[in-house]
Amino acid sequence: DTVLCAISESRSADVIGMATLNLTTGAADIVRIVNDDKFEYQRLISVLSSMEEQPTCFILLQTRVRQSSKYWSATEGLRLVRKLALEGEREAILTALDKNFYASCAFAAVVTYASQDLDFDLAPGCVHIKYSHPADTLRLDHVSVTALELLQAAREGGSRSSNLFGIMDRTHTPQGRRLLRSALLQPSTHREEITIRQEAVEELVAKEEFRSDVCKCLKALHRIDIERVVSWILRGGSNHDYPLALGRVYSRAGVELACHEDLREAEGDLNYILMLKEYLEGVVSLHGTLATEGCSSGLSQWLEGQLAPTRLSGIKELLATHIDENARFSTKPIEARNNRLWAMRAPPNSSLEKARLSYKEATDAMDEYVDGLNAVLCEYLGKEGKPYQDSDHRYSLSFPTSDVTRALGWAMQSGLESQFEFQLPAQWGDRMPGHNPIFIATRKPNCYVFHTREFFEHSQRTQLYADIVTSDSDSQVMDFKRLLRAFDLAPLYEMSDAVAILDLVCSFALLSATRNYVRPRLSDHLVLQGAKNPIVEIRRPGFTPNDVYFGVNSHRCLVLAGDNMSGKSTFVKMVALIQIMAQMGCFVPAAYADVPICDQIFTRLSTEDNPENNLGTFAVEMSDMNLILRHASANSLVIIDELSRGTSHHDGLSLALSMCRHLLKLNARTVFATHFNEIGPFLRAENQEKVTCAHFASDNVFDQYQVREVNISHHLRPGPIQYQDYGVDLARRFLPQTVVDVAEQVSGFLRGKTQTHATPRPAAPATMRSRLVTGVSEVLHKLYDASPGGSSASLAMELKKL
Repeated sequence: DTVLCAISESRSADVIGMATLNLTTGAADIVRIVNDDKFEYQRLISVLSSMEEQPTCFILLQTRVRQSSKYWSATEGLRLVRKLALEGEREAILTALDKNFYASCAFAAVVTYASQDLDFDLAPGCVHIKYSHPADTLRLDHVSVTALELLQAAREGGSRSSNLFGIMDRTHTPQGRRLLRSALLQPSTHREEITIRQEAVEELVAKEEFRSDVCKCLKALHRIDIERVVSWILRGGSNHDYPLALGRVYSRAGVELACHEDLREAEGDLNYILMLKEYLEGVVSLHGTLATEGCSSGLSQWLEGQLAPTRLSGIKELLATHIDENARFSTKPIEARNNRLWAMRAPPNSSLEKARLSYKEATDAMDEYVDGLNAVLCEYLGKEGKPYQDSDHRYSLSFPTSDVTRALGWAMQSGLESQFEFQLPAQWGDRMPGHNPIFIATRKPNCYVFHTREFFEHSQRTQLYADIVTSDSDSQVMDFKRLLRAFDLAPLYEMSDAVAILDLVCSFALLSATRNYVRPRLSDHLVLQGAKNPIVEIRRPGFTPNDVYFGVNSHRCLVLAGDNMSGKSTFVKMVALIQIMAQMGCFVPAAYADVPICDQIFTRLSTEDNPENNLGTFAVEMSDMNLILRHASANSLVIIDELSRGTSHHDGLSLALSMCRHLLKLNARTVFATHFNEIGPFLRAENQEKVTCAHFASDNVFDQYQVREVNISHHLRPGPIQYQDYGVDLARRFLPQTVVDVAEQVSGFLRGKTQTHATPRPAAPATMRSRLVTGVSEVLHKLYDASPGGSSASLAMELKKL
């Protein structure tokens, strides 16, 4: 789609008004953004990235619209809303824009630019305008959208199930698919809206036959985007009238007809009419299905009211009066041509009815002639010919090249002639219809086409009457379009929204039923039992489920440790994906789920650098963490995987530890996966109530050659990890044994040297206390283990030293 976007901001950049105009569908969106990060524009970027269609042109103050600020006028914006908005939506939009200066300015600018710079005129009372305030949605920045694989897999060439959108997309209609994308990028934070969707999904999951009937009705609408149809109706007018009114005509046999380009445009207009007819029939079927079932959920009952056929009874009567009941929308050329001839009802004794009668007589005469011609050629060549139509709409009969070469070798100088004439022998020529045995054969890539002079005459006569019929039919299409514009089309937009919502919840229900998902309970806690990553679960059968717990004020930070490939990254992504799915109103992959309402999700997952901005991996990590530390709150979910890997061990450890402590002060729910095994015990010693340590279990096993390897179970276990050389053991699968043995010796030497010879640095009191607690615990365990074999005197001496 072609989308214009105008952006207007306050001097302090704390309020931003944005308006978009879709020139393809004729719809407009007005958005008011409270920019809480001032000049970083993260919320604006989030809103732009979550749009259904990305803007193709941005309009900024003093750079477009003749570089004049008078076109950025709130008064002008309100005037244009009164002029352009659909009658049923006008008052609600004006109320929302009251004292909303920057959003009104942006709308004035985008409409003025479309009108003055692009000559795109909008008909009064015909623009579908939506107003939104993204503060009521969960914020997902573009980094999180990419890292969580919401729309696209991290690896190129992934399948449909490689991203969350592909997994959840069981929709059947274009508007349903757009709503799913919007809901995925902007999940709701309204508890009531989420609950209403969950109830509808639960009803569809429980009633399998009902769900199947709804899906069958939605499939009938899979080719029709009603918003584009309404846009076509509203465009109307002079720019799309046919050439007979503009003087662009050509003549055939003394009859003035439209040129090919305009005929194609008329064919497109008729297709829009047939799409409207098919859509309304589908809506009637959907409403009947909902009414028959007697749905109990509030959303289903609301949808039943929105899809009531009586809301568009006038348009339905108009279609029944002017369109043949058997006419069906089709993109196939032959069916589209038949629609041009027969779809519009012909008034009694009208020129269209007479032209159709003449066309039918000409067609019957040509069919009779072709049957007689084919009978002779079938006997002579051994095979019946197939109808063939060239670019000038002239008909012929086609035969395979091999059959023609075998039977007519005597008539051809060689097998490569592009065209030649021949006459059948007398015993065959006397049986020809019209007694004209002279044929013209033309070579095509895989066949020869045969025609005669009489065949051409029949073909031209048939095409002439077809042109007259289509010309009269096109005039009726123009009149019908004008009649459509007299109706209130707002119910069509409302029906489109209702179909989109029904398609969305039906998609959720189908996914939940087939994957055995459960309905999450909205709570203040985050409790997941038997949870699975929805993306990895489909890729890898036999996925190992795990549990998650976050309290209201306790257990706010989960520090994960574990081997490489043990499942840390999969686990941290799982928590975020389940949170998003729950706030969309979908069921989640778990045995039991309590999920809180989250206002924003922050992630630090990727390991890519940014050479365009001269940023390495570590610099990108610090930039992303800066955003998180500045904007995370107690209602945020923070997902961090392998932080500070791009610098030295000591620098990375100190920075990662400091940032985790800051997130604890913010009280944000944090899942932190790391190879810095010291972080978990340190944070837990400081704040045992809020920090939970866990690790992914792995076992050391010996193969048939008594070589130690790591067996990864992907099970999450409480407490910090104890074994330190899991990286070395995992490397045994890939590296030569001698190399791994040397690495193990060096690792042990460095660890012992660090523990015995490290010179302590001055530390803060809190750090000293934490080290003291950790150190005392370790020494007491050692003394306890050694006491059975030692004397009381030696034990007393050790305690004195302690």
